[in-house]
Amino acid sequence: MLETFPNLEDFDLVGTKHFVLHDDKPIWGLDEAVDRYKEISKFLVLDRFHDQFASRALLFGDQELEIFRKRMRAYRDRRLRDDLKIAMTCFDKRRDDQEDFYEDNEYQVTPLWQPHRAFSPEDQFGIFYKKLNEYGVYSFFAADDDKTYHSYYRSDASFSNQSVLMP
Repeated sequence: MLETFPNLEDFDLVGTKHFVLHDDKPIWGLDEAVDRYKEISKFLVLDRFHDQFASRALLFGDQELEIFRKRMRAYRDRRLRDDLKIAMTCFDKRRDDQEDFYEDNEYQVTPLWQPHRAFSPEDQFGIFYKKLNEYGVYSFFAADDDKTYHSYYRSDASFSNQSVLMP
């Protein structure tokens, strides 16, 4: 097997890593892909226990790990953005005009215009997604040209640290 595939990269039918989504129709058949990934599985098992490779701790290089981290961040950010939108839809549908706070079994939505926060021209809401124990901030800004701009951030429990979600 090592003579046929001396490097892990030699298995790569797609030309990139298996965890990257592809929109194009492949030029190889499904049966070929299944056979190739069976070979990859064998190779990884043998690679892990073969004396020649025993000192190697990682099966993937730094570049591959970086690609994987970026894909996972994009996936997590997309999932959180979708959840923030759902939480705000629930908030808008069920909130009482007298009460700005909203909570159900999945989400907790809190307005973030308390006096101790820094001024922002945007209306901001802190959202706790209970199922995944994740925090986010949704904000919107109504501009003079009748356009509304929406922003989504990953945050912490205090809603003070924010990082923009990847598109």
